[in-house]
Amino acid sequence: MDMGNKCDNNRPHLDNKSPPSSISTMSGPSSPTPSISCETCTQLSQLEVEAFAAVGEVATFVKSISVSEILTRTPELLFLNLVTLENESYCIELTQKGWRICSDRLDCMYGDFRKLEMHINYYETIYSLLDSLSKLYRDQFSSSLASKLGKLQEERTSKTSEREEEKTDREEKSEDYDEDEVYMAHVRGGRNLNGQDEKPTNIED
Repeated sequence: MDMGNKCDNNRPHLDNKSPPSSISTMSGPSSPTPSISCETCTQLSQLEVEAFAAVGEVATFVKSISVSEILTRTPELLFLNLVTLENESYCIELTQKGWRICSDRLDCMYGDFRKLEMHINYYETIYSLLDSLSKLYRDQFSSSLASKLGKLQEERTSKTSEREEEKTDREEKSEDYDEDEVYMAHVRGGRNLNGQDEKPTNIED
């Protein structure tokens, strides 16, 4: 019998409360991003808010991610099920210490003692955890980031060009206006082209 990765989900759990109806715990490429209303935020602990936010933020970079509805869930402890783009499954623990890979099986809080190094590391964010697990995550995340930066640069370049065109138009209109004014003043005998007052010219018979 292999005791390396024993997982008994029949053990008694603590408070396994159901998620609020306004939050979807299932997420993935085809699932909607969970939305948390201000009213809901007041009902959730800081860890729960962080967990649901993470589900929405990384959903497009993994095959699936969701808060476990089987394992323990309290304001200080909860678990998430994660399947990477490589189709590898993990159960992730979230506590005040950070994010930890507790098992390579879904809905299982007991890891394989032969993979102790994997299970003892804590990560500050879900991003750093995924970065250590999935190369496809890194590739897709980098591609998405590069695409967003490219679009941002295009928008800035476009706005700069528009401002330069507007400035050029204003300068051209200003020059046209000044030339007309000088000409009319000259015709009226007010000022010459150098902007100096002109003296009336006596016409001798």
